[in-house]
Amino acid sequence: MKTIKLLVFLIMLFQMDTINADSKKIKYCETSKEFIITMEFLKDNNKVFDNKVKVIDLAKNVASGCDGAAKRFIETYLMMSKVGFPTHKAVKYGVKLSHLSNDHKDTFQTLFKMGYLKKYLDFDLFHSLKMTDNLMLAHNGNIKIAKKDFSNFVQFCVGTKHMDLPRKQCANFSTKMALMSAKYKKEIFSEFKELFEFLTQNNMGPKLTTNKAFQEAQSILSESPIAGSNFMAVYKYSQSKNGLKLGVNEAIKTAKSMSFASRKIASEPK
Repeated sequence: MKTIKLLVFLIMLFQMDTINADSKKIKYCETSKEFIITMEFLKDNNKVFDNKVKVIDLAKNVASGCDGAAKRFIETYLMMSKVGFPTHKAVKYGVKLSHLSNDHKDTFQTLFKMGYLKKYLDFDLFHSLKMTDNLMLAHNGNIKIAKKDFSNFVQFCVGTKHMDLPRKQCANFSTKMALMSAKYKKEIFSEFKELFEFLTQNNMGPKLTTNKAFQEAQSILSESPIAGSNFMAVYKYSQSKNGLKLGVNEAIKTAKSMSFASRKIASEPK
């Protein structure tokens, strides 16, 4: 009996090891290529480190980020140096992004530029970097969503036909909406824009003022990513002759109550 139990235990242990091995994706990298590219770049930029051992250690660290690591490091370092960050800060972020994906690097650069460039939010270096870090941390595995939604919201609220918000207010709004998309794990800009235009321009909508619609759209979408479509459908029904025939204010109230019910928290059946 003891022998059988031992055999069963060993079989189970073997199966667990096999599952664990399969679940870990092994990637083989051309670390030599990444190391040499990084070293050549550092040799041409001796202001990074004047100590040869430190330069070699840095190149090793970057190379361990696998394929494309050298390019991610160099592009990040050059961008941050160009705008005025001190060398140690540029190196720190270069190394950090060398160990992440190309999408992470591209998103980092896009978010930072949206915060820093004068034609967008026009923040200083510190606030642009802080905002970028916060958004990337919040989105975690949904980096592309962060990049696309935040960029769209900033362009929506700065100097467009839709809005022309003060830069700080636009930054707060865009960050809030981008964090909302992180929560939903999907882009929400198109839903926001459609709802905003329904509230302000659509002949079947309530024709709210720009500021009122701006606030209402944020409030409605805070409940779920499909709350906007629910609101529009119920509003149209509430106002129609074949529907409830409600006035504007009552129709808005009814539509909002239904849009706020868009999110149902699942519970275990009793």
